[in-house]
Amino acid sequence: MNDPIFRQMRDQMRPSPELVGRLGERLRAEPTAPDAPGASSGGFGAPAGGPGAAAPGPETGHLSPRRARRRQGRAGPAGRDQGPAPRRRIGLPLVSAAAVAAVALVGVVVYATVRGPSLTADPAAIQPADPVVAQPANYDAVYAALEGVWRQTDWEGSTAAGRESGLAVSGAADDYADSSGIELQPDYSSSSADDSFTSTNVQVEGIDEGDIVKTDGRTIFTVSDAQVVLVRADGAGSQELARIDTAPDLPELDPNSYVDSYWSISDILLHDDVLAVLVQRSRNPIQPAADETAEAELAWIPEKNDTLALLYDVADPGRPRLTTSLGQDGWYQTSRLADGKLYVVSNYWLADQAATDRDDPASYAPCLTKDGDTAVMAAADLAIWSDPTSAEYTVVSAIDVAGGKRISQQAVLGGTQTVYMSPQNLYLASTRWRAEPLTGLLAQIGIGSSSTTSVTELIRMSLGDGELAVAAEGAVAGSIVGQFALDEYESNLRVATTIGAWEGVGTRSSLFVLGPDLAPLGKIDSLVSGESVQSVRFAGPIGYVVTFLQTDPLFAIDLADPAAPQVLSALKITGFSSYLHPWGDGELIGLGYAGDEVGLTGALKLALFDVSDPRDVTLRDSWPVNYDDSDALFDHRAVLVDPSRGLIGFPVRSWDSVNGGTTMDYLVYGYDPAVGFEARRVFELPAAWSDQWVSVRGMRIGEFVYVASAAGLLVADAESLEQVRAIEYATASASAGGGAWRE
Repeated sequence: MNDPIFRQMRDQMRPSPELVGRLGERLRAEPTAPDAPGASSGGFGAPAGGPGAAAPGPETGHLSPRRARRRQGRAGPAGRDQGPAPRRRIGLPLVSAAAVAAVALVGVVVYATVRGPSLTADPAAIQPADPVVAQPANYDAVYAALEGVWRQTDWEGSTAAGRESGLAVSGAADDYADSSGIELQPDYSSSSADDSFTSTNVQVEGIDEGDIVKTDGRTIFTVSDAQVVLVRADGAGSQELARIDTAPDLPELDPNSYVDSYWSISDILLHDDVLAVLVQRSRNPIQPAADETAEAELAWIPEKNDTLALLYDVADPGRPRLTTSLGQDGWYQTSRLADGKLYVVSNYWLADQAATDRDDPASYAPCLTKDGDTAVMAAADLAIWSDPTSAEYTVVSAIDVAGGKRISQQAVLGGTQTVYMSPQNLYLASTRWRAEPLTGLLAQIGIGSSSTTSVTELIRMSLGDGELAVAAEGAVAGSIVGQFALDEYESNLRVATTIGAWEGVGTRSSLFVLGPDLAPLGKIDSLVSGESVQSVRFAGPIGYVVTFLQTDPLFAIDLADPAAPQVLSALKITGFSSYLHPWGDGELIGLGYAGDEVGLTGALKLALFDVSDPRDVTLRDSWPVNYDDSDALFDHRAVLVDPSRGLIGFPVRSWDSVNGGTTMDYLVYGYDPAVGFEARRVFELPAAWSDQWVSVRGMRIGEFVYVASAAGLLVADAESLEQVRAIEYATASASAGGGAWRE
């Protein structure tokens, strides 16, 4: 460390020799599994030599300089067909030199093994005094709540800082407990019931999620800018049938109120012969001039946003027909479809307090539309966080798809960020952040004076056959990694969180079990200290949690007794998985990043874990995926999972750090329990698909695999994966996030 700045950092952050010694003993006591016991080392662009390949030396270096990996060949283990070589570009390391130095200096301070005690003071588990959100008696109560939000100028006086009840988090998982009678949940897959075609990869079986591609096994519906393209799925004979242009189907705007609008299709969903097209629209209002003689001026900010569900009859896919339009205020967030009922969630932010009028509820309460007719939501359909912190509503509508009508609606003032839905309930989650003083060991070693911590607030909204109702409010300490951190089982909600946040300092990964009233039933306050949750998957009474700082512990947790969750095992390997997917009987797939012992991450990695015995989880197979990025790391819908054919597919990207630009491919792997992963095919996608905003989806229909994007469709034989058809959407732009202007 010759740089004076790094020397100063080292001196300021160096812990005492006693502390280093104690932590070193703990770390040495936890062996790290090799990247795979008997694992595969070949693949698309994989290191040469298979299992006998030499370990990285001075020539190749560590895993982070990805160009070192790419200099090696692509041959894999004997007997495996590696397929064609992928197009490769020079990539960038994911971790900078400064970050590496921080890990080297700080990591040893904060890392403790799962058996070791936490190095931070026990944070509080947060529970509101009143477990149910307030239902306003009238619009005046709603406006009063908004005034309270607008008066807040000190962020630390908000709900997140003020809800602490003093309920201490305790019960560290010091020992792995045994458990008997453990049931493994049946496989989650994206296949339809008869396995004739695959559908969108979803979190909860039986609950569809909005996406850019849908199919009924006969027709493929693909979002292409402000249109939906309908293609007959017929292998080599596939052809475009029709297009839905949403422009003429949008409700007309009042020309005296708005000058133009911009809209785009966010998602689509399909139920029987009805296609729901979810459109988000921004409207630019006209601002009155300062005096009557001056011309009206354009008020670009704030815009007015709304979300529209356009319902089309597609019984004849060659002649789609609009049946109705249902809208709600706010920017589209997500959607779900179950039992013929569509649930649409939007976020409606009141950007301009001056534009509100206490005597005009439409100026501050969300509005709903049907075929262009507008009505303000009733006060009885509004709920208020017990102490809202933002002038933002989360608006939820339940729609009968076949009947083309709204069943019910509910809005919550205070805003939320994450949505999870079970067959019985819709959960809304929002993370609030706050600063608090450092205590204990972190204060002793002098790393700053405060730490940023978080609270995740929760609302349970019962579905009631489409009749939405706010049923409970609660909160837990920490932040969540996304919708997979939430899961309902036997009426209880399990939540995995990361508590604390200063680049690993003072953090801990935790798990909570909440009852139907969202009051705490049980918890593991510290799965591991110094590491944040990277991915979560619940399978019945078992929860799988991946955390990461330097190595990747995969925890298997017994949640059969909600009052006493117990860690059954923890597998520690290098790198980490960003997405977990139950595969077959007792198998779990992980997609994430490869890494080394000091926490440096490299290219992507596909892993298969044996979870048949949750008390002894092992790594069965590991496969390098030498690309820079994949949508599948953060969007589960981008993963094709077809256990009936043993296929896994996902899009990947490579960055050209020298010349700029992006190259996109679509990879298809096969999996055979007797062999492991097999690299089946690299689809080199057309240049028009390589825009960084393009999303790509794969599906199997009958005996063919289809790869779709906003720009076109590729078709391949499902057995040989040889391409048999390509369709280009000539009028589509390169960006799936495109839209259209209307003036």
